[in-house]
Amino acid sequence: MKFASLQGVLGEPLPSVFFVARELGFEGVELDWHAHAEIEDDGPLAPQNRAAIVAAARAARIEIHAVAAHFLNGGGIASADEAMQQFGLQSIRDGIA
Repeated sequence: MKFASLQGVLGEPLPSVFFVARELGFEGVELDWHAHAEIEDDGPLAPQNRAAIVAAARAARIEIHAVAAHFLNGGGIASADEAMQQFGLQSIRDGIA
């Protein structure tokens, strides 16, 4: 079993969260994704930032276990609203891409 923490629990931004997690004895971090815009060009999880995020995690010897799409907690693929379902699906596709 591996022990990990959610980024927000550690209260640290990228990339320092990985080093804090290692200092505390964790083996992984689940990254926070609070708004769809965070994966767009100027966001912290934008495609052009991902290599640096992975490099920082590797430097700290920390795995990225998952990405938590918090903004979908209020509605997403399980929503009764079809438009929200489609938004949730597209957000997941966008995040994976």
